[in-house]
Amino acid sequence: MIVYDSVVTVYERKVYKELKAFYFDFVSGFKTKDTVSRFKEFEEFFYLVRNRIEPGVKYRNVNNLGVVVLYMFLKINCKLVPLPKLLQYYQLPYNDFVTGLKKVLSYYPEYQTRDKKNIVEAFVRCILTNFHFRENVLQNASIVLNRFYPYLQQTKEEVSAAVISELTLIASGVTTVITKEVCEQAGIQQSTLVRVVGREIVPRLKIPNYSTFAKSSQLIKKKVEQSCKLLKVNAT
Repeated sequence: MIVYDSVVTVYERKVYKELKAFYFDFVSGFKTKDTVSRFKEFEEFFYLVRNRIEPGVKYRNVNNLGVVVLYMFLKINCKLVPLPKLLQYYQLPYNDFVTGLKKVLSYYPEYQTRDKKNIVEAFVRCILTNFHFRENVLQNASIVLNRFYPYLQQTKEEVSAAVISELTLIASGVTTVITKEVCEQAGIQQSTLVRVVGREIVPRLKIPNYSTFAKSSQLIKKKVEQSCKLLKVNAT
């Protein structure tokens, strides 16, 4: 437990107990055994952020700050937990989350300097591993990531990961997983993936006669194959 003065106040003890209960409720609810041993890191990160917020501001308590800081902590540590599931679990409206995140970022701007490409790479591996693909698919994903990430640097990591995963599956000729399932793993809407591909990827691939994402999958496959030297994939 972090101690700020020689005497820990009753209130701070209460905050600590609430924080610990909050974290292990998450671990239990999402069955993330690999995060069990990381409470100390989460605690330190929580207080690092909380100590910058003036006393009296509502975002200092665990109920208001916990979900936002947890989301940031997981992302910084390359742990993919779909945001919709996180908000549903804690019954936090999306707009309230966004408001809280913006407020917290005003106190902790260092979050903006996170290694986004490394996070995307970890998210892609998580998405594809959940579908039990063999290593050659994961290797293809790394090739696709290095080729197309420069065009996705301003896109949220979850969206970029879904786009890279989908491009990898299309180019690798994998048909056992549909786009909707990839988006669900990433916690995004399918329409978001389609929009980003059309805006950021299609112009770079110079796909002729592009109409819709679904109708142009073979064109996308051909162009990605031309852009990347991918490994052959025979089965999942």
